[in-house]
Amino acid sequence: TILRGPANARYLDNIEVGPKIHFFDQGKIRPSVALTALLSIPTFESDGYTRIYDGLFVGHVSKDIGPIHADFNLGLNVLGLDSPVVQEFGALALSMTVAGPVGMAVEGDVFSDAVKDGASVAQHDGGVRSALSLTPKPWMVFDLGGDVGFYPSVRAYSFFVGMTFVPVVFWRPKKP
Repeated sequence: TILRGPANARYLDNIEVGPKIHFFDQGKIRPSVALTALLSIPTFESDGYTRIYDGLFVGHVSKDIGPIHADFNLGLNVLGLDSPVVQEFGALALSMTVAGPVGMAVEGDVFSDAVKDGASVAQHDGGVRSALSLTPKPWMVFDLGGDVGFYPSVRAYSFFVGMTFVPVVFWRPKKP
């Protein structure tokens, strides 16, 4: 993370580890349903970075509609497990494969204000992001994109890069 402004900061944010439990696959009408529970582990000491353990709990509902994959997520971001403050959020993402291993996505999201003792720990936020992805292997994804915020006083825009590695798959879709 690189922040520029009145308080500049550079740091490697937390690393998240945990399972995504898949309850059932989508059917002709029924969407797939899953639940994620992650522990966010702090990284290296740095100016502007608070080292705390967080929890993230997300309910996922997904459905393929023609070439478009739709994901609707609702969740709780539990900030600081030693003295928790909860931030609710929701997101709707639409994605599709463009060609071969290249995909694209657009997502809208909104986060509540997380308040402790009358002070904001994490401000309300929201925005629309778009991304390009590269999936060279089924277990490896790289992302690059940008995000325009709904609340410019909180965040006008951001850019991001990401990577996902799936070391173990416990559930595979049934073959038709």
